[in-house]
Amino acid sequence: MALPRILVVDDSEAVRETLSIVLGTRAEVRELSPNDCTANFPIPDANPELLIVNGDTAPEVLLRAIARSDRPVVWLRANPALGPPIVQPLRSSVVLPRQFDAHQLNAHVEELLRQPTAAPPRLVTDKLVFPYLPQEAADVAREAASNNLPVLICGEPGTGRSRVAAALHACSPAARFVTLAPPNCTQAAVRRAAEGAQSLTLFVDEIAAITAGAEEVLLELAETHGLMTDHGWLEVRLITATASSLSELASGGLSRDLYYRLSVLPITLPPLRDRPEDIPALAKAIAGDLCSTLGCRPVAFTPRAMQRLSRYLWFGNTAELETVLARTIALVHKEVLDVGDLLFGYGRLTPASPAMTPQVEPASPPLATAAVDLIINELAHEFKNPLVTIKTFAQHLDRLIDEEGGDDQLVRLTGEAVDRMDRALENLLQFTRFEEPAARHLALGALLGPVLAELGPLLSERQLVLDYRPVHAGKMVAVDPEQVSYALLNLLRALIRGLRDGAALTVSCGEAGLITVGLPARDGDLIAKLRNLLSARAPHEDLALPLGITLARSLILRNGGHFDLDDTSTGSSVTIRLPVAAEMGGATREHGTTSNFDR
Repeated sequence: MALPRILVVDDSEAVRETLSIVLGTRAEVRELSPNDCTANFPIPDANPELLIVNGDTAPEVLLRAIARSDRPVVWLRANPALGPPIVQPLRSSVVLPRQFDAHQLNAHVEELLRQPTAAPPRLVTDKLVFPYLPQEAADVAREAASNNLPVLICGEPGTGRSRVAAALHACSPAARFVTLAPPNCTQAAVRRAAEGAQSLTLFVDEIAAITAGAEEVLLELAETHGLMTDHGWLEVRLITATASSLSELASGGLSRDLYYRLSVLPITLPPLRDRPEDIPALAKAIAGDLCSTLGCRPVAFTPRAMQRLSRYLWFGNTAELETVLARTIALVHKEVLDVGDLLFGYGRLTPASPAMTPQVEPASPPLATAAVDLIINELAHEFKNPLVTIKTFAQHLDRLIDEEGGDDQLVRLTGEAVDRMDRALENLLQFTRFEEPAARHLALGALLGPVLAELGPLLSERQLVLDYRPVHAGKMVAVDPEQVSYALLNLLRALIRGLRDGAALTVSCGEAGLITVGLPARDGDLIAKLRNLLSARAPHEDLALPLGITLARSLILRNGGHFDLDDTSTGSSVTIRLPVAAEMGGATREHGTTSNFDR
């Protein structure tokens, strides 16, 4: 039987940790700082059955969400006599002192959890953050969730226009969400829809089909932010949407005046086929939501399955991805989904029975992929030079021993060759120990700083100048720290060894999980090798890469990142983009279960 889910929101880490210990044996406890409730929809993905909140420091956006969520709350207050900071007419709440008694708190928690729970509102599964939205759209949505300005959502069918509109409404104080088709946008229709309410969010989809009469109504609403009814002033927030692009809308069906009034905060939802680098993170997040809804264990994807999802064109955009994943999870009862388990809806719609599946002998070994070919090829080159050195010494052993200093040279060079092979093997063994990434949220500087520190001796040996430009207030990234640190260390070592002594190397961080490694000048050899890796062509003997670069790229992609090469006439750079963590998740710890980022 699944444990109840409890969300703890308090500005004291000690209080949050203590509550996690007190309640951790009987519930799945998530912790959240009040500071992380200001940007996004503040009720987490797990849809908690009960909340424990510091009533003295809870921000307004959290209080509004609690009032809408219809969930019981244990309020912690310095002065319990003040009562709860909000009124909850549908569910009960308890107010306890901040210096609570653990046994008393446990008793109240048990009593509140015994109360019948209403069905969770649909909007708790809607997201306004990456990866559900591309990063730029998520940034605009974050601002739109904190104010009442008009929003214009542009996106093909299936990209989630109405879902974004409903989620924005859920973050606002508006009492009602009303959807009207463009021809039905009359003052009378708005008044009828708002009967008994003092505020509403008006969502008008396919705004390009607006009529002249409806355009006048929307222009008035955009200018005045409401209209007068028999019951007084009705506050109206406008959210419109279209399948057209902003440029098409500006030059087409709308008057310039209305276009500029409606597009104060434009949110563009690109087709899913245009954001393949986001699909791994998006698929994992959607799969996590579906597993929670279906009450099944979390699923993971093999690299081949994730590659298939990333390369498919997704004609129905995010809606089609959700359908494919829901069908697959519901019908294929596996915790690790492979490429053959994905049910796209073409051909069979149910998983094939193992007994009925013909056993066909593969034409080639299953590991004979281009990636493995590259690794084998590069590993061979790692060993080739040291083995040639040892073989040469073996052929001239007698002469070298007789020569003055020959024995010292033999010991030194043979030792260096053996050490090089030993390092390559140890590096490869460490790579093979890595499994599915267990992502955590951390700052980019905290990830990159220790890696650069470890490179200090190599930089000094090569007399290289490191120009490190950290980001001071960037977003958190969601990656497996051990895997990505290993990848960055291998990549930078390989790049450093490919540079001339005394050169300068630039490493800079961007706010959206971006790491750029600038190479000082165009190096035809090194750039050609990198291009060979990125092109996915068969490895060429003359362009063998250092093993570390291939291993680094593999782990960066496995962690949902992106690896690219920018080659211009003035120089070259390697660009790595790591997945950015949802802002709320940065302070969230989950006890007794696996978070979306670990799936």
